[in-house]
Amino acid sequence: MPWWGLVAALLVAPPFLRPAAGQLLVIESTSSFTACTVTNGGACVTSGGSYADSELCRMRVTQDVTLSSSVFSVETCGGSCYCDYFAIGGQRFCGTSGPTNAAVVAGSVLTWYTDIGTRGAGFTVCATAHAVPAGAIFVVDAASPANACSTTSSGTCITEGAGNHGNNERCAMRTLRPAQLTVAASQFNVEMSTSQCGGASCTCDYISVLGRRYCGTTGPNNVVVAANTPIKWYADPGLTTSGWTICSRAVVTPTTAYFQIDYATPSLACQLSSSGTCITDGAGNHANGERCMFRALRDLRVSSTSFGVESCTSCNCDYFVVNHAPAWVRFCGTTGPSNVAAPTDTVLSWKTDSFVTAIGFTVCGTLATPTTSPPTRAPSRVPSRAPTNSRAPSRLPTRTPTRNPTSRSPTRVPTR
Repeated sequence: MPWWGLVAALLVAPPFLRPAAGQLLVIESTSSFTACTVTNGGACVTSGGSYADSELCRMRVTQDVTLSSSVFSVETCGGSCYCDYFAIGGQRFCGTSGPTNAAVVAGSVLTWYTDIGTRGAGFTVCATAHAVPAGAIFVVDAASPANACSTTSSGTCITEGAGNHGNNERCAMRTLRPAQLTVAASQFNVEMSTSQCGGASCTCDYISVLGRRYCGTTGPNNVVVAANTPIKWYADPGLTTSGWTICSRAVVTPTTAYFQIDYATPSLACQLSSSGTCITDGAGNHANGERCMFRALRDLRVSSTSFGVESCTSCNCDYFVVNHAPAWVRFCGTTGPSNVAAPTDTVLSWKTDSFVTAIGFTVCGTLATPTTSPPTRAPSRVPSRAPTNSRAPSRLPTRTPTRNPTSRSPTRVPTR
């Protein structure tokens, strides 16, 4: 093989990423040779012990399996799994609680991500071939106590059970396939006290889907979600009610939106706009302490149309992140992403600290152009490569605040 053919082959599929026949887990891209490796004949993936900063791996499941961790010690970041995490689609795992017998269908994307800072002893997650029932929509990944939540009706519904729910319940559930959610008849009654629970803010007991909390008697209805969308249940130590049952009407074609919100705190910190082709922190200045995670539902190129974020060294204060291997990139200041690749299931993140606020961000996607096949003939000479800068400089745009002033924290610039 001529040298240019060897180089082209390595760029398309480096040897350490090429799957062997029968592998259950394959690595599609990675930030380094050591960030993630497959072991046990392709049945396991591991960080290989203590991990480093700024790691990012994208893996894919080749057939229906269950996933379980034999080693799992990952920075918790206050329990939000926002710093370092292992993820099945939008369902993130951190701390010492990795996936346990988590059902996953063929084609699902797994992600390993680390930020800059605290580290853990790493992870090893292994797959066991296990056929997922064709009609099942939901799976319960974790529940405390163990019987707090369960699937019913052959996996097409999830529920906290008959009678009143208990206190201090926590459940992490997930869709296996694209679904349209609806509340079962007369089966949504969750505490909503204006004086104690913030009313529609749902600070006591709630179901969370796509970054929005539901409480009272209004649950998620006709909400379209992608595969591997996390659904959370939280009950505090106070009042208990008759609870909830959520079902999927049918497996449907995913929404035409380009993005999905998998996590947001506060629940209205981030939003979709332009029919789901853009993501934004909204009008006016963003607030302090915001956390959002989005997921690309298609192969996209993403660019900012408005970007003004506090600028700190290494973007360690407020930042927007595109988590696409082989590298994740933080953006802050006035320079947002410009034509950055974000394949299907790429995670995009937004984080603000407790200090300076600014106008925030609006980032939009366009469908990626399919990659053309490489030329079959060798070039006459080796072309020179010049460094490129994908971040186009921009001016700090102005935005007219339109939010209800009570809905977001006021701008404040304390002495830091």
